[in-house]
Amino acid sequence: MSMDLLKKIASVRLPVSYTATEDIDAVRILRQAGLVVALIPAPADPVTLSGGKHAAQVLAITAKGRNELREAQSARDRALAEA
Repeated sequence: MSMDLLKKIASVRLPVSYTATEDIDAVRILRQAGLVVALIPAPADPVTLSGGKHAAQVLAITAKGRNELREAQSARDRALAEA
């Protein structure tokens, strides 16, 4: 899921915002992996992990993220060539 979102992010103009919970979680994973630079607001109430509507804003894809995209494309190309 996160790599699919990384591919999607690479195809749009940045910055881009995501408001769906699953997208915010995927952006969080990408950021923790060092693949994107993103702003993800903390929940308003850290005890209950609730708050208002949040959005994750992706500002950039890192060099590591670009490398991951290239490697994924190369793997797909090899798989197609072998088929």
